This record gives sequence, structure tokens and C-alpha cells, in this order.
Amino acid sequence: MQNYVISLKAENSRRGHIENEFSKQNIPFEFFDAITPNEAKVKAEALKLVVNQQFLTLGELACFMSHVSLWQKVVEENLPYIAVFEDDIFLGNNAQVYLTDLSWMPDDWFLLKMEAFCPRVMLGKSVSTLIGERSFFELKGLNLGRAGYVVSYLGAKALLKFITEASHLIALDHMMFDCFLKQNGNVFQMVPALCIQELELNKQTKQVSVLTSKLIIERNQRMKKYKPHNLSKLKRESLRLYYQLKNFIFAKPVVFK
Repeated sequence: MQNYVISLKAENSRRGHIENEFSKQNIPFEFFDAITPNEAKVKAEALKLVVNQQFLTLGELACFMSHVSLWQKVVEENLPYIAVFEDDIFLGNNAQVYLTDLSWMPDDWFLLKMEAFCPRVMLGKSVSTLIGERSFFELKGLNLGRAGYVVSYLGAKALLKFITEASHLIALDHMMFDCFLKQNGNVFQMVPALCIQELELNKQTKQVSVLTSKLIIERNQRMKKYKPHNLSKLKRESLRLYYQLKNFIFAKPVVFK
């Protein structure tokens, strides 16, 4: 089983956190050095990806292309699947049961989201239950976050094809667990979720985050700079209220455990 944690070389505190988190459950992993904004720009140009600063900052692009590099690794090395994490996650109970051997995952699944992010999520039918307390459901609607997922060989190929054909790139989690999901299916959610980002966990525990991210600041600045026009804003707000109501009625909770 190959677990990769995307992390900048200089992020000693985050790397220390991950080493502690994975070693507690004797889970093998490798750090995957996150690429820099300049490297990301070159890599995106080589793949002929359409990048617009209105939708992605250079920092967000670097995050995006770090994940893309791992998808390419899966395809180039013909790997059946890998687990991908970011360096600010916490792992749930008995994570070693699921992360030391991934042979339980069907080869025809594209993506398995292991992360808790949106409190309520549109889920389809339960497809299987593993050893222990976790089940797998078809993911039928938006569930943001990209800090913990399994991608298969077929999924990596499909994702690479999808981003090269896209009119432009947007935030990675929206690209994967909204746009790609709508077109491809074969995306599943683990319930209860196996991991959660520190920021999301601290929203529940009311604690102060110590693993801060510059990406959040960059994203907020970008969104402030490129505010939608009144008509676009009205449309977006209407859609937000529609999905809020839909989720309240039909969505199911996905908790971290």
C-alpha cells in the first residue's frame, strides 16, 4: 500500500505532525515534495492547461499541480491505486486497517474520498462495508476538500483527461468532487470519514489552528479582488440557497471518527 503526503520541504512543523500522526498507528507513508508556484506554472503550460488568475492563485496552482504530479505517477508506474493526503490532517480510529493494505478497493472505482468536510453530503446507495465500522457510499453531490482520498489507475487517467479538456482550471476540490463527479461517477465516500483537516476539526472543537495555511489567505484575497457582478452574485446566491435546502432535506451526515 502506498500512502503519499503532499508537503513542502520547509514545512518542518507540518511534517513533524504527520510523522507523529502516522507512526501512532504504524502506517507506512512517504512525503511527496509539493512543487513550487514557478514549477507549477511550467508544468501546467507543458500539459496545455488553461490557467486564469481569476480562478486560481499561483499558490493554489502549486497545490493543484502537486496532486496532478501524483496522478501522473500512478499512470506512468501503472499503480493500481494510491492514497493521497495533505500535511494538516488527523487520522481516525483504526486507520491502519484501511491504509496498510488497499486490496479491498475495487479496481473500477475512480476515487474514494476518505475525508470529512461538508457536514451533510448527497450520498447514493451503500456499496460495501469493510472490516470495522466504515461503509462506502456512492458520492452523488458536492463534498469539498482534497486532503484525503484514494485514486485508482483508471481514476488517475480519467482525471488527467478531464483537466486537459477543461475550459479552465478552478480550485482542485471543486474540480474533483463537483465538476469531475458530475461527468464521471465512480466516485465514492467513506462513512464515517477516516481523516479531517485540522482547520475543519477545530471548527468542531473550538480550538485555535496551529497548522495555518497561506492558501486560505491567497484564496480570500483572490475572491475579494474578483468579486462577481450583481447578476452573477444573485445567481450564485440563489444556487447556494437551493443546494442548502436540498442538502437539508436529502443529504446525510459524514462525520470524522
